[in-house]
Amino acid sequence: MSNPRFSFASKENKQPMPMDDNMNQQQVCENACCSSSSSFFTASSGSSSVNMTRLETFDEMIVYPSGHSVLQLSAHHRLLLVVIKWYGCPLCQKTLNALQGYLSSFLLMNIIPVICHQEDVNTFSKLISHTQLMHCKISTPMKRILMVEKAGIVKHCMAMPTMIKMLITEKRKLFFPSLKEIKEMELMSLFCMHLVKDGEIEQSYFYKSLTERPDYGAFIFKLGRDSKNLNEPMHNNESLTNNEESESSSQITSTHLESSPEEYIPKLMKLFPTMKEIFRAARKHVAIVGCEEHVQQRQQQQNHQLSSLSEEKETSHDDHAEKNSSSATIHEAPHTNRLSIPKRKSSCSSTNSTSSIMSSKQVTVRQVLENATMRNYFKAYLSNIFCLELVIFLEQVIKYKILCKRSHNLESNINTESSIETIDIQIPPTERTLSEKEMKANYIIATFLEEDAMFRINTSKKLINAMQKKLDEKGCTIDLFDEIARDIETSMLVHLFETFKDTNLYREMMQRQSSMANSNN
Repeated sequence: MSNPRFSFASKENKQPMPMDDNMNQQQVCENACCSSSSSFFTASSGSSSVNMTRLETFDEMIVYPSGHSVLQLSAHHRLLLVVIKWYGCPLCQKTLNALQGYLSSFLLMNIIPVICHQEDVNTFSKLISHTQLMHCKISTPMKRILMVEKAGIVKHCMAMPTMIKMLITEKRKLFFPSLKEIKEMELMSLFCMHLVKDGEIEQSYFYKSLTERPDYGAFIFKLGRDSKNLNEPMHNNESLTNNEESESSSQITSTHLESSPEEYIPKLMKLFPTMKEIFRAARKHVAIVGCEEHVQQRQQQQNHQLSSLSEEKETSHDDHAEKNSSSATIHEAPHTNRLSIPKRKSSCSSTNSTSSIMSSKQVTVRQVLENATMRNYFKAYLSNIFCLELVIFLEQVIKYKILCKRSHNLESNINTESSIETIDIQIPPTERTLSEKEMKANYIIATFLEEDAMFRINTSKKLINAMQKKLDEKGCTIDLFDEIARDIETSMLVHLFETFKDTNLYREMMQRQSSMANSNN
């Protein structure tokens, strides 16, 4: 697999890059991808004409079926502009299916995927009517702004075996646009997508191979940086902790979730009226996959037990005189093998690999949740398996706790400064304004814990009832959601963390932590 190329917009280093029509398109793409400070993505005082051109272009790109422009939508949401060749290509059909399957994770992060195509708008709307994806027709000037490279015949020929395999195994269809559409189209060999916010391209993704597609979780959480950027410092105010230092910062959630869900969900609901069904389907898919994985694990355990029994019989027949000692060794074998295999691997690796493996033994899900950098890797994995709402819930609980502490401090200051003679004014319940912590508590319950909640958490109903009883009797106490949060961490995230350890994301996370530790030393 070829390595993906990520590019990240920088709002600090801004160097002008003029839009010259004679500029080689490939050189533009290379410059934008290799330099994280490329102002082609960002506003720059030295290239106001370029910025105006880009903003005007985004304002002309109408997104269907909403009817809003890319510029308008990007004011409240992050837009993922995914450029495809044409719908009749099996590779493009697979990309659209992947985006539809990932839609729940996108929406949970306030990201709207938009398919950028070259076909007739009405025709394309019918072709993707089985999805809830939005789309936009792009012109040739728009392709230049998005750095879409023209096609090469060789690349398409190299992709033909994969396309033929899809036609046979996945029963996809291959068809071409009309002659009228083909005259206005360009076959594009460069798969690319851009994340846009407030009319600015935050980051981009390019793949030279037509058959390769990205890890959306790694892309969204910006985990594809070059090794030279691995040693960037962490922000302590982003850690998922209850420390007093965190109270001074509103940046409790990840920087990729710029606003709380209660702020953008109402807007998303207007764009996606079937949003609840989208999340319900995702939860159903997770449940089915979870059952299948559980069955596979049980089969693996049974196979392991059978192999252990067969090894025990062979050992007992080999040397009857040492039966007792051999039997004792067999009983200890599973544990001994699991501990010795990593040691043998680490002895043959470099010092950095050894420290990374030793560190990985000590990392727990709690440590990952409390570290902003590692938490982003874990969240990228959870978004890929459609379980991101678990960590989002914990982040919202931390925000609730901070509001409770602030409310307590404010009440203490008022009581201290108030005089002995006070006038007691009774406010009727119907006229009383809810405090911030009460609004946050109501939001958490309605969004994560109610039966028909948007991001329904599959926790114990007994714990939910106990929480509701505590709320009725004592009000919004700081420990209102503690039992539910503890259940999510111990009964759900711990198991997901074990599967996370088997992924490339986890290995990259540990390598990054090892690099940061070495740089600090």
